[in-house]
Amino acid sequence: MLLVIGWDPVTMETIWGLDVNCLVIVSHQVFNQAVTAAPANRPVHSVSDCRDVEQLLAVLARAGVDLATVTHVYTGAEFLLVPVAVLAQATGIKHLLDVDQALLFRDKALQKKRIRSAGLRTANSQVIEYGSLMGPAPARFPYPAILKPVAGASTVLTIRVESPDDLNAVYGVLNDADAQQAAYQLEEFIEGDELHVDGIVRGGALTFFSVSQYTKRPFDCRTGEASGSIILDAGRSAQVYEDVERFTINSLAALGLREGVFHLELFRGASGYVFGECAARPGGAFVTQAIKLKFGVDLSREHVHSLLGMPAALPRSCPEAVGWTLLAAPPGRIIRMPSLDDVLGRPGVVESSLDVKPGGIMPDMRQGSSCRAGLALLQAPNKETLAGRIDDLVAWFYEKTLVTPLM
Repeated sequence: MLLVIGWDPVTMETIWGLDVNCLVIVSHQVFNQAVTAAPANRPVHSVSDCRDVEQLLAVLARAGVDLATVTHVYTGAEFLLVPVAVLAQATGIKHLLDVDQALLFRDKALQKKRIRSAGLRTANSQVIEYGSLMGPAPARFPYPAILKPVAGASTVLTIRVESPDDLNAVYGVLNDADAQQAAYQLEEFIEGDELHVDGIVRGGALTFFSVSQYTKRPFDCRTGEASGSIILDAGRSAQVYEDVERFTINSLAALGLREGVFHLELFRGASGYVFGECAARPGGAFVTQAIKLKFGVDLSREHVHSLLGMPAALPRSCPEAVGWTLLAAPPGRIIRMPSLDDVLGRPGVVESSLDVKPGGIMPDMRQGSSCRAGLALLQAPNKETLAGRIDDLVAWFYEKTLVTPLM
């Protein structure tokens, strides 16, 4: 039996389409959605917090599940990597990561330490425990710098600081907001383009990878910018692919990833490539959709196939340039906005989703990259045309969306 923990409707379509017996555990918040989507005779159970191993074991026991019949456990959720690895290690169920590996992919301080010890370039960094947020700020650190949770995601609570005085002011804001994180990390700000690499590892070998360049760095969403990325063409960017392949292989070897998929972020500057961070899961937003359109490789499916020992997909490349973008809108209550059909009718758009609707609340995009009006996947004959289409789409959507500010 395959045990799935966490809810991702796209991945579940893949799993339910396989000839495997499976059981799903989700949080209370999405239980009704999961039960509605589940095929007949596919059990779904719920807990209040999927990160709580006690709750996971208890719900399995109440359901009468003999753990000896559970052969594999899967999660694609960032915040569940460590709890699922603990569960797997305690029960002997097969999982893609052991506990030490899962910690490396969740705790960015541990991750950067491992990368640095392997002789790879990464940002100078310093851990700041929650109790140290009262200050004083480190005076000798190379500013400007980025302050972020060591085990966060989606740029939430990620803040640029220019000096020790600036950081002391941020400490005050975080304490006033009761932003309780186990620890933060202060990182040197790295100049240059930001890239992301997404791919598959089988038996410790890199079997497929794609290199994309962000149109806006993910951190830029903290200023209200709409981030996105464009997949670089391997023919036109052959040297980039060659250099990034070597860097990626060395990074994954240092982190011990031998099976599964990954989403690696790195910076490209005048002095070469610098490691940013790496996740042992498919990329978020429309990263997976873009790679599927460009190469015919579904990384959500490949993640599951890696766990179950099923054959990896053979990539094929389409000649069109492919990319994706967030759709931005000002914060407030939405009065009017483009419809899904309106977005799909724009030049080059092949897929879209909207996270908000008229009458609803548009969150402040400065809170993190998961705060957005929607997403769009686009293609064009070349990278330059695609970049123009993305800029035009983002500007058009923002202009056509009317909101009233919340008091």
